Amino acid sequence: MVSKIGSKKSPLCSLTLWLVLEDYMHMLIHTLDYAPDVFFDSPESFSIGFKAAMTGLTLIQTDLIFASLDLIRLVLIHDSILPPPSDKPVPPKFPIYASRIQQVIEKEGYELIGYLLSGLTGDFPEDSSSNVITIFRNIAAVWPQQLLSWLPSVLQQLNSTTVSDEAKASFLTEITKFVLSFVVW
Repeated sequence: MVSKIGSKKSPLCSLTLWLVLEDYMHMLIHTLDYAPDVFFDSPESFSIGFKAAMTGLTLIQTDLIFASLDLIRLVLIHDSILPPPSDKPVPPKFPIYASRIQQVIEKEGYELIGYLLSGLTGDFPEDSSSNVITIFRNIAAVWPQQLLSWLPSVLQQLNSTTVSDEAKASFLTEITKFVLSFVVW
């Protein structure tokens, strides 16, 4: 399911890849913050940036993992995918942004969940858990049915030496309860 991309490269190649991806993540974060029209402009460029962030989750380098998680978190907490307040008009570009995010999550969500759980139980830094929790909460809130359909298969692919079958079953039960507690189907 998850391959460590940088683990089979030479140290210099891995370092270069990490540095380039980390810089790219920071550039995308600033673009999202200050120029969301540019960030979400093209479905292809947004998708490539999101995939690059997912790739960053597979490389064992703390700063890159944090930058990748930050970008994914910022995308998944973007105001465009949340229900608008009833007293304020929806900004004109928000439906486009929401559509782009929806398309990427529908296509990449399964793999993203796998990377998050694999990293959380493996090589992610301990301080990354709050970002992972935020990402999971937002996926559960916006894409509850997809999350519940992806989880059983993703959990089965996790290494049984690091995550017991009992822990996997317990996690699935807890996530299902969490999702069902606030979702109206």
